[in-house]
Amino acid sequence: MPSRWIFCPQFGLVLDFGRSGRRAAAIRFNKDFSRSLFVLDDTGNQTEVARLKGSIVAAQFHPTETVLYVLLAEAVETETTYREEPYLAAIDLTAKTSQRLMDLAGRQSPRLSVAPDGRGLLVDTGSPRTADALPQAILHLDLTTNQWRTLAMGKQPLWVP
Repeated sequence: MPSRWIFCPQFGLVLDFGRSGRRAAAIRFNKDFSRSLFVLDDTGNQTEVARLKGSIVAAQFHPTETVLYVLLAEAVETETTYREEPYLAAIDLTAKTSQRLMDLAGRQSPRLSVAPDGRGLLVDTGSPRTADALPQAILHLDLTTNQWRTLAMGKQPLWVP
């Protein structure tokens, strides 16, 4: 089957492709310094699913391509400081709704990974910004029961094979 993907110069970065190869998650850098997360499909449709001041750190499709898991970082600005507070969210692409799953405030460099079978989600909370914060942890979300479980904690825990 020939690919219908075309060059899309308005997008600065592609974060993920769906398993079928028919969908992609891409970032558009807007003129007002905000960022938009779009879901593109191979027929040329482009749907904006998130827009924020801050960063879009990562995105991964659930294997069914009906949910997009994203690490977003909201900008928190004062007159003298700028910082970004990351959080994990799930965007239901069918219902066009977003749900915040976990705040990762005070963390830097969080990561996520969706299991190939779609039954789990691993989240590396990233390293703490301050010495008194909780240590870095790898958490597992069972997507069939919505239960969180800590798999590893410490200074630099390793991803579970």
